[in-house]
Amino acid sequence: MSDIVGDFCLETTFLPHIALTLPSCSAATAWRLCQGSADFIAAYYQALFSEPEWRARLCEPAAGADVIRFVVNEGLENAVKYNHSGLITLAVGVAGADFLCHISNQVLSAAVPGLRERFRTLITADLGHTLRASCALAGRRSINPSKT
Repeated sequence: MSDIVGDFCLETTFLPHIALTLPSCSAATAWRLCQGSADFIAAYYQALFSEPEWRARLCEPAAGADVIRFVVNEGLENAVKYNHSGLITLAVGVAGADFLCHISNQVLSAAVPGLRERFRTLITADLGHTLRASCALAGRRSINPSKT
């Protein structure tokens, strides 16, 4: 069974800057890999753009990195939590002014409703608040610092 959970758009111009696969490992190790991966990706994007570029996008560099860290970490943690078997893959990059994060894993059909609800909560509550507070992005899940 193949199912899409959350918002999905096929971005044809998306070329990932970073792609990784989490290996099969213990839950504790996988959990540490989530945070470590999120920290690395946030630091990478914070350094990728100059401070004037971040300010032009209505963000302080650290605030933008915090939003990226939150998105990547929450996505990976949910992939680990709901993963049934197989690998977890992550690809992140920029398409135009949008930051894109694609996470793929396999879950049991019975887990899909709960996972959908978790993503709905992230999209409408936690993440929306974090984005508005950090970058004044009006709750967009696709981080687009050039738009308010």
